Amino acid sequence: ALQPLLASGLSISWAPEARAWADAQTRAYSRREVMLTHRRGDGLDDAATVQAGNGRMPMVHQCQAVWSLSEMGAGAGLKDDMGLGKTTSALLAWHRAMVQRGVHRVLVVCPKSVKLNWLQEIEACFNGSLAQLRVYLIDGTASKRANTLSYMRHVAEKEPEQLGIAVVNYDLLRSMNELAWNSLEKWCAGQCVIADEFHYCKDLGSKRTKAVQHLMRLASLRLGLTGTPVTNTVEDMF
Repeated sequence: ALQPLLASGLSISWAPEARAWADAQTRAYSRREVMLTHRRGDGLDDAATVQAGNGRMPMVHQCQAVWSLSEMGAGAGLKDDMGLGKTTSALLAWHRAMVQRGVHRVLVVCPKSVKLNWLQEIEACFNGSLAQLRVYLIDGTASKRANTLSYMRHVAEKEPEQLGIAVVNYDLLRSMNELAWNSLEKWCAGQCVIADEFHYCKDLGSKRTKAVQHLMRLASLRLGLTGTPVTNTVEDMF
């Protein structure tokens, strides 16, 4: 209803809050129109422009997903069905942001059961193409996790252009002490956060959801991945 109103030529007096909302809606509408009007032959299905060096060759729908996620700006959700390669799409979207915007670090938050799968996907996606990439698995004993987080903090503070991907599971976020949590905050500040199986954050009042929301607010690129269909209300989409 907003677009016909704006196109009508009527003189409208906007309250500041309403003007800001209308501007945001117009920008979103414009991005949507650009994405919907692109078709094959426009570069969205050109895997060579999306592939990371000698890494896995993306499929057409993944190329389009990477382009769309980039166009959506700071935050976006990818809700492809299971088996369509959301992990690869998200990693390549980060790679695009790294090349274009200097986003050097990623935090992947996921269920414990798929942490090792993420390590395998990272290897397959980049296949050694990013020689400087370091991958950190936040797991094991409390001492081992503390050492990993301490090193991540060092990288964030002293080597800000070092490429890095850290993988942590949702439940560990709730048990971190202040020092560990501060290390994660520094790692995420201005960088990328990917929340896999994002429907885990459906309960807005839970500690898990609040922890992920906080880290995402610090990031400049926020991606939520889920292949679980909406079963109750539209609110589940958010």
